[in-house]
Amino acid sequence: TLAPKGAGRPDGCALFVRQAVLTVHAVTRVAYRDGQGAPDSGHVAQVLTATLLAPPHPAPEPRQAATTLVIVNSHLRWTPTGGDRAVQQRQVALLLEAALAAPAAARVLCGDFNLVPTDELLAPLHAAGLRSIWADEVQSTCCANGQVKCVDHVFYSQGLQAQVERLPP
Repeated sequence: TLAPKGAGRPDGCALFVRQAVLTVHAVTRVAYRDGQGAPDSGHVAQVLTATLLAPPHPAPEPRQAATTLVIVNSHLRWTPTGGDRAVQQRQVALLLEAALAAPAAARVLCGDFNLVPTDELLAPLHAAGLRSIWADEVQSTCCANGQVKCVDHVFYSQGLQAQVERLPP
């Protein structure tokens, strides 16, 4: 499913679902109300609520019961070094609010957050008990303006496990 950005922006967020693994119950486009008196940025989040039917890889033990899962995907605004990060801060808060709004046994927040893993703006996600796939080893996910860095993230809740593969150089 595609959630296009607003404000005339040409891109958006997309989620692709393997139907043998997830039964989708709802997909909601959330437009960030982040303007605070100025026009909103047009950035969006996409919230998917689903039931996890089976693990994507063979599990050592059979799954006890179906798991309700919320997946939130977003592309947060980029702010140049030294710029005002208030919009990014509001977007992180709204992203977390959208992820916690629906009842679920597990949650995944992912996307291009335009923030490095150590950025203080990600602190609310950690404080909410979410774990980053970059907790043990950070890998570069983009090269912008000649700088290789990690700005793409996957955060997940307790009860889920992530297996991080090496990204190609």
